[in-house]
Amino acid sequence: MPGRLAPLTALQQLQRLRVHINIDHDATEAVQRLAAALPALQPVALAYDYAWDAMIAAPRWKQITQLRQLCFVQDAAAGGPPAYLNQIYSILEGVAAATSLTKLELEEACLAHKSGAESQEWVPGAACRQLARLTGLKDLCITERSLLPPGDALKLTALTNLTRLVLDNVRVGVGDAAAALIAQHLTQLRHLDLWCCELGSTGWDCAELEHLVQLTKLPLEGNEQLSSVALSCVMGLRGKVHVRLDAEQRA
Repeated sequence: MPGRLAPLTALQQLQRLRVHINIDHDATEAVQRLAAALPALQPVALAYDYAWDAMIAAPRWKQITQLRQLCFVQDAAAGGPPAYLNQIYSILEGVAAATSLTKLELEEACLAHKSGAESQEWVPGAACRQLARLTGLKDLCITERSLLPPGDALKLTALTNLTRLVLDNVRVGVGDAAAALIAQHLTQLRHLDLWCCELGSTGWDCAELEHLVQLTKLPLEGNEQLSSVALSCVMGLRGKVHVRLDAEQRA
């Protein structure tokens, strides 16, 4: 891939660049050189399928000042190796240092190492604690295969510029306290996706959702513990918000 990017240096008016990196350890360095050579280039988007590539690239992300979008979602269909906790930590450090980012799609699913041997235990990596530094983010998606420890999502309340937040299938990673504080603090949200979390586990009534006056989409399927009071509050938003609930909750 680095050789294929080199001819692009002749395109001095190139304004956008998106590169999908798949098993190529030198590609991110090539993108960095290309971005430095193209003065008109502004948004750069990078996507990675494998943890090893992303880990190797992570220290360079902060050096690509035009980097606006970053995606790390493992290609499970391709049968590649899983991510390990040490790799995820390195990737998260690189993400947190890339403060020019405005859009991030991240999968935080990894296996632990125990006593020097590979373990088949999937463990959370506390991504939100690192992401709290990215105050310029407008779009954040933590994908449905991710694992977040309880309370970690509370750190996302620092990202007050977010207009889209997707926390799909993170279960205990987003409970009532986190959801309430997210609604209180992230008031620019237009899209909030809390599908298959732990909403209602401590009796949250969803009243804080009324703070989100710009909200237009609210997927909440898979939160079967929501009380009738909470469901009534959510249903009251339907005039301006596209709310998604399980069929039995809509009845």
